[in-house]
This record gives sequence, C-alpha cells and structure tokens, in this order.
Amino acid sequence: MTTETITKLLRVLRVIPDKEKRPLIDVLRTDYQRHAHFAELLFYDWPKAKEVAIAMLDYVSLHIRRQDEALALEILCEALSAYSEVAQFARINRNEKVDDALRLAIFVDALVTVSLRDLQIAIETEKGEQWTLPEGVALSKWLAEHDGDLTVYHQPLLDSMPVRAMIYGAITTESVKRILQRADYENAILANRLAISR
Repeated sequence: MTTETITKLLRVLRVIPDKEKRPLIDVLRTDYQRHAHFAELLFYDWPKAKEVAIAMLDYVSLHIRRQDEALALEILCEALSAYSEVAQFARINRNEKVDDALRLAIFVDALVTVSLRDLQIAIETEKGEQWTLPEGVALSKWLAEHDGDLTVYHQPLLDSMPVRAMIYGAITTESVKRILQRADYENAILANRLAISR
C-alpha cells in the first residue's frame, strides 16, 4: 500500500473517545494486549522510557485515526515490537547480551522512524493553516488553537537529520538523551544509522 493510499485512510478527530482517556498501560492491556507485555518489560527495564512513550503520544496525539485506531498507538506498538525483538533475542541467545542502552535506543529510534514513515501528512484547516510532523508543536495543542473542518493531505517528508532531530527532541526526555549520548547512540538515531531493521 502506498503512502498516498494510507493517507486516504486517515482522519482527525477533534474529541478523543473516553475509553482512551486512561493510563497508557491500561489502554494497552485492553486494546493491545500483546504490546502491553512488551511495554511492561520496557518500562521495567527503562522506567524513563514510559516518559518517552507518553511524550510521543502527546506530540502526535490520539486525534489522528487510521480505520478508527489511534495512529499514535499503532506507532507506539511498532516501537514496542522492535524493543521486544531485541529483548527476545537476548533471552534466546543467552550468550549474546544486548547492551542495555542499545535496547532503549532501538525503542526511541523506532518511535522516530515509524512516526516519520507513517506521518507523511499535512492537516489543514479551511483557512489553509497546516500542521505537519516537523512543526515542533504538539498536534493536540495545534488543534486547540485552530477551529473548523480539517483535511488530511499526503505531504512527503525527507528522512533527514534535521527532521529526525526535531522529532527526537519533541519526544525524548533530557535524562534519556543523556543516556543515549553517553552510550554514543544519539547520533546514530539522528542520522538513521542505528543497526536494526524494521
């Protein structure tokens, strides 16, 4: 399916359903059970990763829907799957310890990469005002400041270091940034050179 086709399946809700106004882990346990387990492992392994997940959900928001599912939750689930693959690899191959910071880096990198892949869109008001992923403004905040009907358009984004840096900066806490900097993974995330595949 092309990005343009995927964009046609997107819509923006002004009001988020009450069932999603619950703590993150409760939403995952109810609607994304397999990923709830991955989240619990990640948040146990790296408690600060929960702040990153919540920051991503706040930035992208639960307002963007693909076939009635919150796109931000789908992005989070894909990042949790990437983390889980590495954690399972370490468990299966007991002699192969995967660096702790690398597991965190894989989660953060997946959030950035999948957000960039899935959010090649512009959300536009009737007045022509637009929100795009690299705007640096959380979608929920932008929606509160812009009234009227909304249209979602396909808008290609370059997977460039400045765009990745903006997304990374918007979703990553200072403490997680320090961890990734000390382990020398931050530059690999920003340059899209972390040695994993999705």
